[in-house]
Amino acid sequence: AMRRPSFEISYRMAPNQALLYRLCGDYNPIHVDAELASLAMGGGGGDSGVGGSGGGDEASNGGKQGKVTKRPILHGLCTLGFAVRGVLAYQRQLNYGGASTSRREDKAEYDVTYIACRFAKPVYVGDTVNVVVWDDDTSGVAASHHHEEKTILRFEVHDEASGNVVIRNGAVELCRKGLMQPVSSRL
Repeated sequence: AMRRPSFEISYRMAPNQALLYRLCGDYNPIHVDAELASLAMGGGGGDSGVGGSGGGDEASNGGKQGKVTKRPILHGLCTLGFAVRGVLAYQRQLNYGGASTSRREDKAEYDVTYIACRFAKPVYVGDTVNVVVWDDDTSGVAASHHHEEKTILRFEVHDEASGNVVIRNGAVELCRKGLMQPVSSRL
């Protein structure tokens, strides 16, 4: 059985989230065109409109992969950004939020020095995702490592509606601010 997470937080992807993230330079039309996104995922196309209504916007794709949501696909790196935001929220809670811990009572500031993960399934505009963080070596996902100056936290991201894992095997290395010496070889 998988060990209980150390921290969980949910984020709802705004209906215009992909449009905002598009400003980073990824202009792939599957991130703004629901019909193309449906076709890319094996769906049938048709009149679907653009946006994230969240309800009544699924069409069958011939049984290949269950249901295909007729909404634009959110950029994977945008989803990863929310995952790292969740990990950092946990780190802030440890440092400033009164979480009971004996190892990081010094309220140190940390930089992100390494991120690793595997994208498993798409996230759609309007979806809500749950970021799950493990802060120990018995997470069932992979071991976390703690050192005085560095820590590696493990995470997964789940689609709230389906329960599907959308990002798996996630790891974020945090290094005490100013040190910036990754230990990524231990991942």
